[in-house]
Amino acid sequence: MNQLQPIEHKAVRFDGDEIVVVKANNEKIYAAVKWVCQGMQLTEGQYQNQTRKLSDDPVLVQGIAKMQLPTNSGVQDVLCIDLEFMPLWLAKINAGIISDEVIRNKVVSYQLKAKDVLAKAFMPSENVVPMSKDQALVTVLRTTADLVEDTQAIKEEQHEIRKLVTQIDQKVEEQITLDHGEQRRIQRAIGAKVYSTTSDKEVRRKLFSELHREIRDRFGVASYKDVKRKELQSALNYIENWIPRRVS
Repeated sequence: MNQLQPIEHKAVRFDGDEIVVVKANNEKIYAAVKWVCQGMQLTEGQYQNQTRKLSDDPVLVQGIAKMQLPTNSGVQDVLCIDLEFMPLWLAKINAGIISDEVIRNKVVSYQLKAKDVLAKAFMPSENVVPMSKDQALVTVLRTTADLVEDTQAIKEEQHEIRKLVTQIDQKVEEQITLDHGEQRRIQRAIGAKVYSTTSDKEVRRKLFSELHREIRDRFGVASYKDVKRKELQSALNYIENWIPRRVS
């Protein structure tokens, strides 16, 4: 864990609470973890659990640091988190399992808006149009994705997604029927087979009907036009080797 020096700190109002925000000597902005947890109304035990998770997480640990800050008990080492890592940390808190609606709404509010509000504490004053809830959520998700894209878990998830996409592509491919040009190939193959079998017009008419029926039965379709593209070659081979039941 990095030991940085605070060069400026402020108490920033957010959602009715005060959060200590620090600008460190590496020019990055940090939030005091304990103040954030208190703002979300987490218990002392839950706060301690969050500090352990921050230290144990291979990604989040890169964004935390202890800095000496004034507290009610004097100057102490305070655990802080880089605001760029804050959305990822908060996203890992499952608000859905919190039964208390007030606390659940607090947590969701911090997940969606806290980073941007706290960051403005050290930005030049200007007229800023506040983000909508959806925009804030997109920002959280994009930041989260940027921070974890190189982790093994994400690589494994991407691999599973690629497998799923491949499976879907294969299923779609299996259902694709013949296009117009492929239908013409089947049609020409049927004609060539019948015309090479007999010159009798009446017999040809019967053979056309018989071959069409057997193609429907063979490939389980209502018409040769409904043959699946993956079975095109099989259909052509079947027609080429077809032996009629009657020639006269």
